[in-house]
Amino acid sequence: MPLEGSPQLEARLEKLFKAIDRDGSGCVERSDYERVVDRYNTLFEVDPESPEGQELLGAHMMLYSEVVRHAQGHDRVSKQEYVSALLQMLVETNCDNLLMAMPNAVFDVIDRNDDDMIDEQEFRRFLQVWQIDSPATMEVFTRLDTDRDGQISRHEYVSSWRDFFSDSTTAPGTLYCRCA
Repeated sequence: MPLEGSPQLEARLEKLFKAIDRDGSGCVERSDYERVVDRYNTLFEVDPESPEGQELLGAHMMLYSEVVRHAQGHDRVSKQEYVSALLQMLVETNCDNLLMAMPNAVFDVIDRNDDDMIDEQEFRRFLQVWQIDSPATMEVFTRLDTDRDGQISRHEYVSSWRDFFSDSTTAPGTLYCRCA
């Protein structure tokens, strides 16, 4: 029996599916995750063979592998299977580390000046990876910056991912979809 999340969480997971399935095939497959990694590498000028490039690829491939495993081994995962797989992963305590490996790997790529903070310019570039250009962008940046220092710390960024994958309707990380 498939798990159900809140309607808001399921809507966010469906938007994530759509963002990853940029070719519009109706399925997410390994090549979709590879395209996301390629966009990060291109926009942030990351050498795919560098440690951060390998960490980014590894985090994406681990997540894809777990999605496939939870989707009964289908290499091409439909939207319904994708949402169901992520919901199942969210209830497994051993998947918390897997889901949190991704934001740390992404943070390392976004933080180009290695100050352990994401500034507005880096954040805008991050949203370009996802082909998001919205007037709400800076509102989301401001909400993610919970300590109001004008930057997003690693803690704030990782917390925003936890928010995104939660049932919350008001936490800062739930606002990513407002940009999309």
